[in-house]
Amino acid sequence: MSTKPQRALSSASVVPPGIRAQSEHLSLVATMPAVFSVEECERIVAIARAHPGSQGTVDARADAADPIRRSTVRFLNPEPASEWIFARLDQAVTRLNAAYAFELQAFAEGVQIASYTDGGHYGWHADLGPGAFSRRKLSLSVQLSPDADYDGGDLEFLVSRDSAARSQGALIAFPSFLVHRVTPVTRGERWSMVSWIAGPPFR
Repeated sequence: MSTKPQRALSSASVVPPGIRAQSEHLSLVATMPAVFSVEECERIVAIARAHPGSQGTVDARADAADPIRRSTVRFLNPEPASEWIFARLDQAVTRLNAAYAFELQAFAEGVQIASYTDGGHYGWHADLGPGAFSRRKLSLSVQLSPDADYDGGDLEFLVSRDSAARSQGALIAFPSFLVHRVTPVTRGERWSMVSWIAGPPFR
């Protein structure tokens, strides 16, 4: 697991939003609208722009990106200037996990801010993987860009047939084993914030 600063989750109990059932199948994708305001989304993007970006990779390799992915990423770790972001995500996770009932422990990898433009995409993949990635249990994605700012760039899920909300500030949560993708951005720029909540590996 990453040696970067970790932030433990709170243990408050809040009523969950529930997991939706669609078209006679159980959806494992949950959506919470307006978790962040428009102004807060803009603030997060501004914070990210102040950090140097790097080419997104598929796993821990830093030498070259796999063709499956094309995006620019920046990482924010828990510190006084970003604590409000983690606190807001913590509140959402507490509500969501009342439905998922996963054994969760911490934001072990901080948050990743990604920007996609000019064909930027991320092909089919799962966030859960070997080694350090085996502790990823719940994936979070926050839409930071207004829907009208870009075309394409849809977050889609393979088995569940869900397409994620595009509204600015919405949080989409799903088990890290769920295969998903970001379709190519054909116009404009899409910004998103992703975090993985860690716990003991699934058994």
